[in-house]
Parts: sequence; C-alpha cells; structure tokens
Amino acid sequence: MLERDLSICIVTLQARDYLKDCLNSIAESTSQLMYETIVVDQNSQDGTADMLQDEFPAVKLIQTAENQGFTRPMNQAMQIAEGRYIALLNPDTLLHPAAFDI
Repeated sequence: MLERDLSICIVTLQARDYLKDCLNSIAESTSQLMYETIVVDQNSQDGTADMLQDEFPAVKLIQTAENQGFTRPMNQAMQIAEGRYIALLNPDTLLHPAAFDI
C-alpha cells in the first residue's frame, strides 16, 4: 500500500463547476505531498461524475443514489481514506497555493 500524507474528502451535490475549481486548487496546493482525493457525489444531475472521470481520473469517486446530507457521505469517504491526515473540504473551497504543503 502506498503511504499517503493526506486524504482530502469532499461531499458534493450539484456543484460540478465549483468542484472542478476546488480540485484544480488542490493540485496547486499539494506539490510536496503524497495525497489522495475522495469525492462523494450525491446523485448530481449536472455532469459531476462525467467531469471527474474525464478530467480527474485519479479521484476516488463514491456515488450515492440520493442526497444523504453531509455526515453520512463524509463518513463514507473517511472510511476509505488512507492518508496519515484527513482534510474535509466543501466543493466550493479554493485553496491558497501551497496551503497543504505549508
């Protein structure tokens, strides 16, 4: 198993464009870390799953059949997290460059 410094967990619903910006900001903030990103998509109908598959294939995607709020899907993400540390983000989060590296 690959040793990861950080697991970044995100729960999303109908926030494809925000999520895309968030994931791009993560890439700019983690140049010195081994990390994974886990996204739980709550049956979004805005193309979120397709965007993740096409543009962010390394993201671990969990899809739920319905909106389950925040806690249950976040717990699902944390259960499969392999990082030494876990960061919980909302899909509209934009990280300062090198935020996690610092």
